Amino acid sequence: MKKSAFIITVALALATLFHACSTNVDLYAEYKDISIVYGLLDPAIDTNYIKINRAFLGPGNSLITAKNPDSSNYPGKLDVRILEYSAGKNTPDHTYILDTITIHNKVSGVFYAPHQKLYYTTADIKTGKTYELLIFKGNDTIKATTTIVGGTPFEIVSKNVDVSMSTQKGKLRWRESNHAGIYGLVLEFNYHEKLPGQDSTIQHLAWKLGSFPASQLKYENNAYTLTLSNKAFWNELALKLGSDSLVGVRYLDTYPITVHITAGGDELHNYMEVNAPSSSIVQSIPEYTNLSGGAYGIFSSRTTLSGDLKMSPLAIYELFKRNWGFVQH
Repeated sequence: MKKSAFIITVALALATLFHACSTNVDLYAEYKDISIVYGLLDPAIDTNYIKINRAFLGPGNSLITAKNPDSSNYPGKLDVRILEYSAGKNTPDHTYILDTITIHNKVSGVFYAPHQKLYYTTADIKTGKTYELLIFKGNDTIKATTTIVGGTPFEIVSKNVDVSMSTQKGKLRWRESNHAGIYGLVLEFNYHEKLPGQDSTIQHLAWKLGSFPASQLKYENNAYTLTLSNKAFWNELALKLGSDSLVGVRYLDTYPITVHITAGGDELHNYMEVNAPSSSIVQSIPEYTNLSGGAYGIFSSRTTLSGDLKMSPLAIYELFKRNWGFVQH
């Protein structure tokens, strides 16, 4: 979209500059079919999706054009395949041909919604294997490869987490995932809530800790360690629980904390690093793609590991002291 906007801006500037010389300016003569591809293979799910669109350039308001599916979608179905390779082998073990499906829950935004065409496969994606994406588009072939993250020794080491205000800094520890370049963490606080005359319901509060390149994480005793800001955790609880006018009770299970750790491939790490917000006054943004054939986007892998943890007794004591309705169960 940025590339299209840039092309339109330059074309209009040139048209203005040469208006006195000619009135026959074709702004769209140089348009080239550029594919935009996004795909993250996950061995933990049964269906993986690849999004394949084309950049568009046309007359009128581009925001209106973006609402038209035909502007972004290729007509019909492209020949899209994923080849599976074992380590050290140059010939594929399997070839999977992707089909199309239309989903109907795309969140509304700049582009068309809620319907969206995707390519998908129900192939058994395996950790440690290398997968090559092939997209045949006329006389052009788009290619990309990724090695699937996950497998041993990827596991959560922590059995409990001390998020008490007295401690101030809790820690989460996990063993590395093979072929991972970045980790994203979410800490989820789970509790039961019972209002008068109603059944007990399970409530969840997600605290997004952020994404961290593996190279920047502390590595000790064969595991990564992330230090938490306990104050931020309590601020998150206060936003959700402190503003409630609860008429009822809340209580905890034995494992009130669930941590979700998503390991992403090196390609995903590079893509996120290039596209991260910058405080620089320089507005030009470098482009990253691991797709050949003149396409842009990302083809990588990810997988998520989840584990239930206990809260420290001190943190539970501090929670019960708050006027948030928590009682012993």
